[in-house]
Amino acid sequence: MPFLLLLALTCSQGKFNKNFNDAFLFTDGIFDDGGVKLFNLLDNFPVIKRGFEVLDPIDFNLRLNNALSRIHPVDITGSLRATQFILLDIRPTIQSLLLTTSSILERLRTGDSTSYSSLMGYLEKVRHYRLPVLRGLIPISAEFLVTEYQTKGSVTLQTQVVNFANEMKTTNVYNLITKGEDLTYKGLFINSTFREGTETLLNGLVDSSIIGDLSFRTNLVSMAYSLGDMMYKKAGFSDFKSAETVFKELIVNLEKYYTSGGSGYSSEYSDSTYPSEFQSVLIELYGLIKKLVITPTSLTKDSTCPSNSALPISIAHELLVNLALFDFTTSMTDVDSSLKNLIRLDFKGKDRTYTNNGSITATALESLFYLLSIVDSFGYTWEDTVSCSSNTGCTNHITGYTGGAMAVGDTLWSLQSVIRSDDTFNFKNILKLSSGSRNIFKNNIEVSTNNGNPVDINAKVLRLLETESIGATNPITNTSITDNVYTKTVPWVMNWIKRVMYQGYGPYYNKNKKDAFGNIYAPDGSIYYTDSTSSNARYKSSWTTGDYKICLEKSGNIYRWIGLGGRESDGSTIAHPAAACSSTPSPPSSSSWYYTVSEIAKTDSERAVDSDEEAFYKNFQWLMYEKRFVVVIPARAKLHSSVPFEEGLFIIAIGNGLKGMMGLKPNCGPNNSLNDCGTYNGVWNSDVSSTPSLKLKTYSDQNTDLQTFSSVPGDSVLMLEGWGYGSSGTSTTLQTTLVLPTLVYNLLIPSPADVKGLIPPAISQNFDVFERLGFLNSNSVPPSSVNTYWSERNKITPLVVALAKALDDQVDVANNKNPHSLLSDLSKLLARPFFFNETTDYVSSNTSGSSLMNPTCSASSCKPLIPSVRMVVTTSNTYGIRTPKAGSSDFYPNTGLRSLVSILIENNRRYQDGALNLLSKTDILTGLTAMAGSLGKSEKKNARQLIFSGLIKILGEIKVTADSPTSSQFDLQTYITEVRDRIATYPDSRSSDLSSSDWDNVSDSVYFLRDYLSRYSGYSLVRSMDFALGMVSELPPSSTEISSVINLLGKLMTDSSGAQIYRFRTILTVDLPDILLKISPFSRNLYALVGNLGAPGSYISFLEDKMSVRPYLIRDLFWDLERFCTSSDVQSKREDETSLLFASGKLIKVFADIYEFGKKLDPTGFPFADNLNVDENGVQANYWNRLNMILSSK
Repeated sequence: MPFLLLLALTCSQGKFNKNFNDAFLFTDGIFDDGGVKLFNLLDNFPVIKRGFEVLDPIDFNLRLNNALSRIHPVDITGSLRATQFILLDIRPTIQSLLLTTSSILERLRTGDSTSYSSLMGYLEKVRHYRLPVLRGLIPISAEFLVTEYQTKGSVTLQTQVVNFANEMKTTNVYNLITKGEDLTYKGLFINSTFREGTETLLNGLVDSSIIGDLSFRTNLVSMAYSLGDMMYKKAGFSDFKSAETVFKELIVNLEKYYTSGGSGYSSEYSDSTYPSEFQSVLIELYGLIKKLVITPTSLTKDSTCPSNSALPISIAHELLVNLALFDFTTSMTDVDSSLKNLIRLDFKGKDRTYTNNGSITATALESLFYLLSIVDSFGYTWEDTVSCSSNTGCTNHITGYTGGAMAVGDTLWSLQSVIRSDDTFNFKNILKLSSGSRNIFKNNIEVSTNNGNPVDINAKVLRLLETESIGATNPITNTSITDNVYTKTVPWVMNWIKRVMYQGYGPYYNKNKKDAFGNIYAPDGSIYYTDSTSSNARYKSSWTTGDYKICLEKSGNIYRWIGLGGRESDGSTIAHPAAACSSTPSPPSSSSWYYTVSEIAKTDSERAVDSDEEAFYKNFQWLMYEKRFVVVIPARAKLHSSVPFEEGLFIIAIGNGLKGMMGLKPNCGPNNSLNDCGTYNGVWNSDVSSTPSLKLKTYSDQNTDLQTFSSVPGDSVLMLEGWGYGSSGTSTTLQTTLVLPTLVYNLLIPSPADVKGLIPPAISQNFDVFERLGFLNSNSVPPSSVNTYWSERNKITPLVVALAKALDDQVDVANNKNPHSLLSDLSKLLARPFFFNETTDYVSSNTSGSSLMNPTCSASSCKPLIPSVRMVVTTSNTYGIRTPKAGSSDFYPNTGLRSLVSILIENNRRYQDGALNLLSKTDILTGLTAMAGSLGKSEKKNARQLIFSGLIKILGEIKVTADSPTSSQFDLQTYITEVRDRIATYPDSRSSDLSSSDWDNVSDSVYFLRDYLSRYSGYSLVRSMDFALGMVSELPPSSTEISSVINLLGKLMTDSSGAQIYRFRTILTVDLPDILLKISPFSRNLYALVGNLGAPGSYISFLEDKMSVRPYLIRDLFWDLERFCTSSDVQSKREDETSLLFASGKLIKVFADIYEFGKKLDPTGFPFADNLNVDENGVQANYWNRLNMILSSK
């Protein structure tokens, strides 16, 4: 083609001695036949011609000669032959391509004249861009072409080109491009809402705050590069598996476990309520993701975003805003390594690579979803209608589940307490009678059945937490509203995360985050009061429990108030009950019978840290291991059927952090013996020495506060106080000897060795995975050790914390709106097939052998369905999610099942050789986190609003079949079904040997992503994207120009009548492959030619610098090109001089022959043999002499 340029240049110059108005100037004495003439070839296309006219011919020839001189003659010949064959052998293909090109230009021009004018205006700006635009947008660099030429042979390069061409002609590519054009046609031409959303989204992306942010652009480009780089990575703990094998195995596993008919598709996967079938999972997953962006107001307090009232409520939007409140999220590095470690480690932080270290086969990532599924499901409604006066009439079955709100009955069941018995001495009866007595008061508020707030078997445990540990849960004393949100464990934990990480409820703060007045600020912008004793401080180093009073009858007609610590009314300072306890006396307001709770001591210098990030991780670990959580359960009841009087009972439980709550249980000494429970009453669980000293207090000491607090991270203590007036009930002083240990411990924990704790073991035995949110190792990392393990911090956690706040900010207790259900539902989905419903009974030896559910009901149909998980022990009549006494490992996930997450992680358990492992070896999550944090900043509010407005409109038009999409909307389910069906048949129709050519399509897809996205590829499209983004940042389009581009793209999908047409499919699957196949034998030659001509400073650089169509406009150039592509000279089907393509091909063939065979003037059979012409001096001449004169002298 450079030779055609040379000829055109020569014919377009005006620096000649001849009169070029003479049409017969070079007729060689033969009468003009009307064919193509070199010198007036472009007269009808002045703009195109202008590009050549401005070039200096001497400079042109010198530059071309210098460039060609660096190319081997064989490669020049090959390039000429390639051009020859294009013009002669596949001329119809070239003509078709030019017709399509003209059609595109014509449709742009006529489809929407206003938009076209706007586009032309923007292109004029691009035309004057400071860098060569075409060079920047073309993904293939000259350097790459030269490198390929130098390192690969002709056969290799030809094979590459042929393979690419053949791939473009496949049905898969044809269908893919068809779908792409269909989507574009529907989205930009048919569906106005989708089109508006796209326009709004693009306006947000080119907002000055986005496009002018170099770091944002850098992260976006890096993420795109990383997707391609991922295909170069090796998966596995020792990098042993190629990316193509990873994706082949993924298809095999998806077919095996997640499609009907797969060999692993057992009943666990085909569960009708929680199916693991591929289509079902993806449809539900899309629905949940969509709800995060377009959050239903049925789940939220607000109808618009708190950070931007112009937007409808969107949890995803608020997540970004919350993430940006931490100043370190935009600069974190190696976030992906945290995903890698969540895959490498099990839930306890042990390396799964090894089998001899006690690790389990399930990953920490899977276990996290598994745990959340359990926590959000565990909690039951207990039957409480029977007085339980005898074993025959007393049942202990549950009637349903609470959806994640644990009841007192659940904790008693976990302790294997005596819930029912042959007499009245059982906890169900005690709590029922106590709640009905109307003699128990907290903060002078009656807690009773009569008052609607009983502390009975169905009381929600979280409502019994004390003051500074209760969080957002509505306390038991507040009966004004019903709290069905924060009584559930997941919302309660998420609220505490928000409080500690954002609102200043943690002890650590960034000392450098202060204003000119010295005010320190918490991440949410509120003032952080560093004085923990201040009434304004949210973090308090010391606080008090509620005030409790229980009315007891001391002896006949003598009544007393008793409280925590054996406090007792004295008749003067604290008045005695004014009437009998049965008369529901009013408690005196003058007492303060509470316990004082001290947090683990922190010095001011410890608390004041240097950065948001340090405060973040230290506060998270404080919540995990040190924050004091305190529960008090009061009761008034007869503690044995043989006594005629009531006792006052307090159960005080304290856990150091969430971890401490998991270990809450009575300390029964080094032998875990029932006989020692009383001796160790109130002793912290970390102290099982023969002479324990770490004792909360001596429980029998009256009128004393709590004495000793453990500073051991994750420690816990349970203390029972039972106060009465001796065996006769008439003692002059309060006593505890009757109550402890002879009675209560036998009732509360009859089998200490079998007990895991107050928290049901299905939760507590899996809780360790929650610790991995802080640090990715097998150690407990308290705040004091954060700096030691700093490099092992989980860098994904800021995203989790930001989500926690986004969800919790939208809780509306009064209207029972719980957006945390989005996270719970997502976890349950990703935990399939572990998650399911069951009706199986579970037996506890401490309930007279009766089953958990109604013992009189044997048919499964009359038993309530309860959510459950498939554990190691599986479900049976003895074991299941609610069993209190299986071994610890029995509560772990049944890893014989494979969740979707697990097969994304690895092909076989422990090998870490799946797609997520590949992802963890890139920078995609790092870039995503940085971009999310950046987008959430206040200065990007306008851009963020536009982006989310666009996303909301777009996602609103993408529906599933159940949404009844219209013909102009997108039915995602149709596409998912197609993918499912392909996966279901793909492995079955291919060899089991994944290296077989049967699987080449998968390999080709991997290679495609690698070759066109990776930073290591010589023709990466991301390089072009990077250039385009840089150019747009300097030449930002207006909203009108963006609208114009979208309008015209939509028009390109149609013909002049508005009917859909597939222009680009024809180009990419027909014309382009045909051209590539024809020139493939000369691939290496063309690489050499184009590589050298395109090198910086070479011939093409000269054209970029000197060639110009000024004073014409881009509009004029497009008009000339449109007409030129359809001109008779170009589209002529004749094989003579009337066809520009044919004549040019013949001329190029002549050049190729001369260059290949040398200059042979006369002998027959060689080029340019011609004895019919004479030169200007009358001497016999030939065409070669004539051309030599033209090209050299003119």
